[in-house]
Amino acid sequence: MTLPEWFTSGNVAAFAAVIALLLSVFNTIKAHRSEKKIAPLLELQKKQSELEIQEREKALLEELSAKFRVKYEKVGRSTKLVVRNNGKCDATNVVIKVSDESPTIGSELEDFNTKVSRVNSMENISFIAAAHMGTPNYDEVTLKWDDKEKNGKVESFNIKTY
Repeated sequence: MTLPEWFTSGNVAAFAAVIALLLSVFNTIKAHRSEKKIAPLLELQKKQSELEIQEREKALLEELSAKFRVKYEKVGRSTKLVVRNNGKCDATNVVIKVSDESPTIGSELEDFNTKVSRVNSMENISFIAAAHMGTPNYDEVTLKWDDKEKNGKVESFNIKTY
């Protein structure tokens, strides 16, 4: 068969079909390999998006929440029980309950249970405290409060007395 006969007998179409098939197989293999390389990146992107959502939710929660810190603090020769709202939100209906063995003394804490109508963000409340020979090393202070996130939050603190 001569070259001109070969072109006219329909072999060109068959040859072109074989070439197209080979190119298709080659591109499919190449796409599959690329997909394998991209899959871990897509998974990483998905995890990153989930973390960003969690961070946004956490930031929003911080905006709506009061966060307290309780400690005894020496001021000159006296000692004070300091309750501080470190949160970004004001707390209302705050109840401060101190254990019965507490060194906190004075008319400020009636029956070791005091109610404060509001503790603003970054505000301190302090009470005079005194120690005696039988004062325990740690004291338990329980706070209950309302804020924009939730009503009736409760948190207990075990703090070193001195």
